[in-house]
Amino acid sequence: MKPAVLIVAAILAASPTAAADWVRVETQNFIVYGATDERRVREVASEFERFREVLARVLPGASRPAAVPTVVMVFGSSRSFDPYKPRFNGKPTRLNGCFFSSEDMNIVAMVDDDRDESLRTILHEYVHLVIANMMPNMPLWLNEGLAEYYSTFQVQADGRRALLGRVIPAHLDLLNQRKLLPIEEMLDVDQSSPAYNEEGRQTLFYAQSWAIVHMLMSGLDNRSSDVSAYLNLVASGTPSRDAWKKVFGEQNVLRQVGRYTMQGVVKGVLYRFDRDLPKVAADTSKVTAGDTEAALADLLRRVAPHEETTARFEKATAIEPRSARARALFGLHAIDQNDYARARALLVDAVDDRADWLVQYHVATGLTRLASEGANRDAELVGKARAALERVLAARPELPNAHALSARLDSMGPGNLARGLEAVRRARALAPGRSDYTLLESFIQMRLGAFTEAKGLLTPLLSAFHEADVRDRARGMLAQVAHLELEAAAYLARLEGRRPDPLPARPDSAKDVVLVPNYRTPSPGETRIEGNLERIDCLRDGVMLHVRVGTVVERFPSPDLTGIAFISYRTDLPGAITCAMRKPPDRVYLTWRADGSRRRVVAVEFLPN
Repeated sequence: MKPAVLIVAAILAASPTAAADWVRVETQNFIVYGATDERRVREVASEFERFREVLARVLPGASRPAAVPTVVMVFGSSRSFDPYKPRFNGKPTRLNGCFFSSEDMNIVAMVDDDRDESLRTILHEYVHLVIANMMPNMPLWLNEGLAEYYSTFQVQADGRRALLGRVIPAHLDLLNQRKLLPIEEMLDVDQSSPAYNEEGRQTLFYAQSWAIVHMLMSGLDNRSSDVSAYLNLVASGTPSRDAWKKVFGEQNVLRQVGRYTMQGVVKGVLYRFDRDLPKVAADTSKVTAGDTEAALADLLRRVAPHEETTARFEKATAIEPRSARARALFGLHAIDQNDYARARALLVDAVDDRADWLVQYHVATGLTRLASEGANRDAELVGKARAALERVLAARPELPNAHALSARLDSMGPGNLARGLEAVRRARALAPGRSDYTLLESFIQMRLGAFTEAKGLLTPLLSAFHEADVRDRARGMLAQVAHLELEAAAYLARLEGRRPDPLPARPDSAKDVVLVPNYRTPSPGETRIEGNLERIDCLRDGVMLHVRVGTVVERFPSPDLTGIAFISYRTDLPGAITCAMRKPPDRVYLTWRADGSRRRVVAVEFLPN
């Protein structure tokens, strides 16, 4: 099967339509709310599930379940969606679909007023969801280009074939009439850019991004490897412009795109499967007036000032004072505003309504956050949060974030750390890409006194491929582990009648301590050398690391930088690891294993000065 590249998205929305018009359809992977007729909402839910199934067959990373619930809200018209759209210069943008993702929810909002365009919107937004799970910080042009490319998905009549990358006529027409954006401007576009928000420029940005992706992935010469090389560089911290130049050099890609869109035939890709797409099972229910207003307020809090959102939540609770959904979502909003007393009252009041697992998930999320606050940590909150989580896990036993929330509760007090360790390991097994779960497990290991295990979890998080805040948290926790090890050694010395070494001051941050290196142990078949890393070259078929060992410079290849574990034991090594000269060279351990006649790099450890 021809390899594909990436995908994804998610958002929550609603409209001022009467509550009687809203229905909820729940499938295995999605909760879909709609202001259109029940049959159409079921169709939307089915289209999401079927598209997910196809992507799971062509993209291995797309088969993994989302770590958090995914809610989709479907509006009947663009006008009804306007109040909940992202805003630019105080006015709603012209987007007909949006994606919001946080550590505890995925939310998709979309308009369903044109059947063909609605289907494309559904698939476009789902692609954003997948991409967010696979690479959260993908450049916007590629994120939107891939979403447009995959949005043309179409299942063939036999159920065993699917067509991806079909032509979008409106994009072709526009590209053949307008002057394209300069490559540098396209690469720099982010969600605050006029090119992404102003009507005329926005449509050109979408069309151009789609055309470049289509040319690279479905053109006569398949260049998916170029897309992968560019992504690998960006993921490693290389600025988008520099990554583009390293991959495409002096090629005039805009000229190539112009010729590509002017040709007579632009082709998609047909995938064949060895089994039919499964039928989609779904449960349907009506949505009450208070629940509808609460869902709308929850969407509004992602795009509007908190005063406006608070007023909508107060309206929701006035319409239906006993709506558990309204109280739970209002409680989460109150936490965001640091109104802990109000949040506690709302969430505790909602915990007794056991009819809806999603409401209980919101309750558990909010109460766990409150219990994590020093001033609010108490047994009552922990007990009620755990009761809510038990109901969530009874309905959704494979929901990763529910297991992580359970582990967070167990990490707060004595006696339950072993249970918490089991829960967080379950969460990590289900969602291995969540670095916050790794940090949580390392914290529990540290509390258990398993310092070696904690360091083994934290050290890989020092890699330049992780976000700066993740690296900072890992470094700070390693500093704490180092101090705890010294305290444990001193305590043992006193028990044995020996005089312990004087302890340094307890570190407040990673800057206050010199880390005790916990070097990576080579696995069977791996070889480790010590030398000076002088430079990293980006090549068409991968990367090459140049390491001076004594008087000899040895060269080590790798398919890409993301396949190498970069680990630092230094506090003065800022930024990401990219293709460049290392000035001055870095003293490293480089670990490699044989790959046929070549030596493939496994890990690079930056040694203390």
